[in-house]
Amino acid sequence: ASNIQIYCEMFSDPDISSVEAKRFVSIIQQQLEKLKFLLDVLVKSSRLETDMINLQMEHSRMIETLAIAVNNVIQKAEHKKIHISVSCRPDIQVYHDIKWTAEAIENILDNAIKYTPENGKVVISVTVGEMYTEININDTGKGIEASHINDIFKRFYREKSSSKDQGLGLGLYLARNIITLQGGYISVHSFLGKGSRFSVCLPNRISI
Repeated sequence: ASNIQIYCEMFSDPDISSVEAKRFVSIIQQQLEKLKFLLDVLVKSSRLETDMINLQMEHSRMIETLAIAVNNVIQKAEHKKIHISVSCRPDIQVYHDIKWTAEAIENILDNAIKYTPENGKVVISVTVGEMYTEININDTGKGIEASHINDIFKRFYREKSSSKDQGLGLGLYLARNIITLQGGYISVHSFLGKGSRFSVCLPNRISI
């Protein structure tokens, strides 16, 4: 925060050149990203440590929950030129917690975007079965080795190849907890080099 303040004060210098101004803007943006990441660490860690997942269940349209999740990752997707599409009938309603379910789906989408190369695709589709409503999230990413499928949901687990990227290894862990608390489950199918499919299943019933 102090670094950001220093560079902001430099803008008050009437003799600052356009080249210097652009460099300061770039530095400030980098510092803001670091602050955002640190805040993410604090927020997600506190949720896990203090058991702050308090569900507010209600019958709501799934398309609205998906819209919240997609809106929160759309900038990351656009930065990598990844196209996100959603196929969900407006009339599909599921008994779920909108806020927390959106976060769970957002975490899965964030993971898909992270491991999908530029110009890739993420396709979200929703189908209603006899017992569960299934939200499928398909990506055209690098895929997951079969031996690591179960590991990805472990707390603080991070793939070795992503060690240089920002991340907590909490996203999928939190997503599974959120869906499990609602009586649902998450399954994964993946093929190396061909992408992955995360299936979020929520029960078609009023109480859990």
